[in-house]
Amino acid sequence: MKNFTVTAPGKVILFGEHAVVYNRSAIAVSLNLRTTIRVSEHHEPNLSITFNNLNLHRAWDLNDIAALGLSGDAKIPKDLDEVRAQVIRSFVSSPEIGRAHV
Repeated sequence: MKNFTVTAPGKVILFGEHAVVYNRSAIAVSLNLRTTIRVSEHHEPNLSITFNNLNLHRAWDLNDIAALGLSGDAKIPKDLDEVRAQVIRSFVSSPEIGRAHV
């Protein structure tokens, strides 16, 4: 797997945020505040997320995450609440994803 970086500007919708759903106009502007994601392969079997500006880092063992899709009574990883655990269970147990891709 190759490492890659994706970045996108922030935005503010000044008017019509929900109007566009009904084919109406909206006024939006981009901001010079960017969101950046860097994806890189490493040899530890975990998913880690770092928010540099917030000085926040979280990591989860991929085996624990995969277990959420296999068993409803699996141990919930630290720093993961039941609602998010249920979302992950649904995602990893879906036929499109399957255990092989976790």
